[in-house]
Amino acid sequence: MIISSSDITEVARSREKSQADGDIAVDLAALEKQDVSISNESPKQSQDKKVPAFKSFSTRRRNIFITLLVVTTLIIAPAYGERIFRGDSIAHGISVGGIDIGGMSPKNASSKLESQSKKALETPFVFVLGKDRVSISSQDLGLSYDISDSIKRASNVADSYNPTSVIGGFFQRYTVGNDIDPAVRYDSKKFDAVAESIVNHFSKGRSNAGVTIEGTEVSVVKAQSGRGVSLEQASKALRESIHTFSRSRHALTNEKIEAQITLAEAEKTAAIVRTMLRENSTLTTPAGNSITITPVQLGSVIAIAPKGSRLDISINPSTVRSVLGTQLSTVEAAPTDASFSVSGSGVSVVPSIPGKQIDFNSAMTHWIKGEHIFSVNVTEVEPERNTQWAQNLNITEAVSSFTTNFPAGQERIKNIRRAAEVTNNTVVVPGETFSLNAKLGRRTAESGYVKAPVFSSVDGFFDDYGGGASQFSTTLFNAAFIGGYKDITHSPHSIYISRYPMGREATLNYGSIDMAFKNDSNSGILIRTSVGATSVTVTLYGNKEGRVVKLEGPVELGRTEIGTKYIDDPNLEAGKEIQKQGGYTGIVVDNFRTVDRPGQPGKKERYRWTYQMVPREVIRGTKVAAP
Repeated sequence: MIISSSDITEVARSREKSQADGDIAVDLAALEKQDVSISNESPKQSQDKKVPAFKSFSTRRRNIFITLLVVTTLIIAPAYGERIFRGDSIAHGISVGGIDIGGMSPKNASSKLESQSKKALETPFVFVLGKDRVSISSQDLGLSYDISDSIKRASNVADSYNPTSVIGGFFQRYTVGNDIDPAVRYDSKKFDAVAESIVNHFSKGRSNAGVTIEGTEVSVVKAQSGRGVSLEQASKALRESIHTFSRSRHALTNEKIEAQITLAEAEKTAAIVRTMLRENSTLTTPAGNSITITPVQLGSVIAIAPKGSRLDISINPSTVRSVLGTQLSTVEAAPTDASFSVSGSGVSVVPSIPGKQIDFNSAMTHWIKGEHIFSVNVTEVEPERNTQWAQNLNITEAVSSFTTNFPAGQERIKNIRRAAEVTNNTVVVPGETFSLNAKLGRRTAESGYVKAPVFSSVDGFFDDYGGGASQFSTTLFNAAFIGGYKDITHSPHSIYISRYPMGREATLNYGSIDMAFKNDSNSGILIRTSVGATSVTVTLYGNKEGRVVKLEGPVELGRTEIGTKYIDDPNLEAGKEIQKQGGYTGIVVDNFRTVDRPGQPGKKERYRWTYQMVPREVIRGTKVAAP
């Protein structure tokens, strides 16, 4: 502020006049210390003149505003910069089922998850309670991972430009990360059965109240609590395990378990069953046929099973039919599925035949009400696979066939024959994946298998149930391979066995090693098998649809000659040697397959395998002869 000397004089005079008149004094010194301007403008003119808004803030407020602006910019800039410049790549900090795929392209991430999912599916789940443990395979659950959907879920994370999503997600991913559950598919009924099996395995002393039937005598079994694993805990642990690719042991907690079925529920159920078995039952069909069921017969077909917290009374219709036998021969006829007849290389459809059956399930309503004389309906039953179903599959010709040989008279032939019997006449619909382990199930004595030599890279050759099933697996794999169908999984032996095509084998071990292929054609596949005295053959019938398959190989890339491993024996004279086990040459081999489809470029696939070199084992004497 600049004030002239004349102005000061004038102000001084005004001050003196004001003081003399008793007015309020104007202190120049005070005015100089304040941000006040002295102007000749009138009050109205001063009011009309506007001051810029920013200048109206105090210095402190301006500093706060600038600080907030800088901080906000520092937060928003990297978050939006990362979102804009990463393109189609998956956001950093994203993992699926514990597998980090952040910053990867969807293609590379998919390849990584495919590898992890395959490893996970081949590794059993292990649940532990104290020193006890139980193993569950992926096949027990019908489990599979949808990698495409999992990648889609991962790509959708942080895909929005919404400020809350961009900024919040950015700091979460770069601090604690963001793990997404992989997309999974499993059989809900198998899941429930496996969870129940875990409960039953670990639970000790617990039993539900129940009802037993012996002849016509109905008894009640009291409930009892115990300790172990509840169904809720088992289901939660199982669900958590399948939503990750990790197969680390899952520790369970020992807890008190109450019976789900109470004594009151069991007594109520027993009263109903006693009424059902009070006298003979007479069932009349619309055609006038009369069926009589005695209390003993009815008691033998009643099933009482827990369903949540209650007992469910049912009958098995197939068991009823078995018990009644000839009484139903004039009333019922079983449906017949459509099938296929093979003549030479041609295939034709054998039409299905509908059946007639008494509706025994509806009869339960009458029995539970205490009725013993009532009418029942006879319904026409369509077969599960009717003529139209078979015709739509378009199975018209032999697509491929393969044969492997074996020496006659071996015990393992029984297992090859059993596997072939179970697989024979299997139909694989378009888009379906065929799993040999799922088809054969666990190889046990109860399922028709015997002990025969099997091979393990750890234990070598030893006897186990199902030995020889790998030869059938190899035969089926090669038929599918030659047919040009999509290979899902197969594993050659770790050592080369000369009766198989080099590099084109498929070992088998339930729960860990599977052979599976996908019907990626538009027509169905009919699997036909035959086993002779010295060979097994698998033929696949379907429709080539113009597909041409070319095979190249095997092409050896290198060999490792058999070495020798000596085992010193102090009880054998020095200089003597006894061969304990022959060795196997190490081989690296390539096989190629090109599948040409009409209107599509041919795709050449390479299959490389490395056979381990196994040294021969020789026992070497080190005993020194007495002088």
